[in-house]
Amino acid sequence: QLFWASFYHAVDSHLYYNIISLAIKGHQLEPLCGTKRFVWLLAMLAVVSNCLFVALSYALHEFVAYPQPFYACAVGFSAVLFALKVVALHYANADQFNFMGLLRFNTQYVYWLELLLIQVLVPNASFLGHLCGIL
Repeated sequence: QLFWASFYHAVDSHLYYNIISLAIKGHQLEPLCGTKRFVWLLAMLAVVSNCLFVALSYALHEFVAYPQPFYACAVGFSAVLFALKVVALHYANADQFNFMGLLRFNTQYVYWLELLLIQVLVPNASFLGHLCGIL
């Protein structure tokens, strides 16, 4: 479960969005680290983000008395994609991220803003799952 949950998608549109996002991020990162390292990076990010999700879900259940994430099912590649966004922005060596030529953000805030934006646009998305990719 700690690895394969990343490759299961409950809704087709979620899968399609993740495929497009992986193609964009892969196009940026694979030339920098090579194919073997990129595949290894994907596998490690999948396992680490899922382990972090389990640990945070357990902590919320035990210490904050918030059991909902502990009993919920989080699937999809989004946590890995959030982690890839963090890595890609780190290697971009840019101070600002230009969004469609309209808005500029400091690169260290881009993935946090995307996390909030996804929660507003897709309220049923796993906030904790996406957060684990950033962490």
